[in-house]
Amino acid sequence: MSDYIIETCSLTKMYGEQASVSDLSIHVKKGRIYGLLGRNGA
Repeated sequence: MSDYIIETCSLTKMYGEQASVSDLSIHVKKGRIYGLLGRNGA
């Protein structure tokens, strides 16, 4: 069993023709805190 509680491989999110996330791969281990901030701080 993996120690990761969140894992993505090549995640992409499109809004129409605009890519807001492109080819994102992350691995978050149990007990860690991660934050993702956009250009406007959200």
